[in-house]
Amino acid sequence: MPSASSIVAVIGSGAAGLATALAAAETAREQEVACRIILIDRAPQGQHGGNTRWSPSYMRMAAPDRVAPSFEEDFYAASGGRADHDYVRRLAREAPATIAWLIGHGIAFDTPVYYLSAGPPRIQPVGGGIAILRELERAARQAGVVMS
Repeated sequence: MPSASSIVAVIGSGAAGLATALAAAETAREQEVACRIILIDRAPQGQHGGNTRWSPSYMRMAAPDRVAPSFEEDFYAASGGRADHDYVRRLAREAPATIAWLIGHGIAFDTPVYYLSAGPPRIQPVGGGIAILRELERAARQAGVVMS
């Protein structure tokens, strides 16, 4: 790839920021676009990751390859009917591919025992949110993302 002529700056190294930086690096590589990707977080290394660091990261999925049967209805109920229907449908449609992408980057998922008997089905990353941070940071660094 030629030397970077553009810079992509991502602010925040929680799950969303790390996923954004990693996806940008992967897309740039696939499309042979020269750019430098920098992920910036004000928290010191080891304390970064925002709420993801402390979250069990339950996801309203019946299994890694399908959302829970009531996913869309529950989303509308939780929003008091104010959720954007196109957004919720797209989220439900693309969730399995997103989980597959995470799995492809070393994040394993299981079904928490609690949700086998209570409430709608859910999955969670083995190790919770910190596992998401650890694996996405590893993959992002490997893809050339600069962390500062």
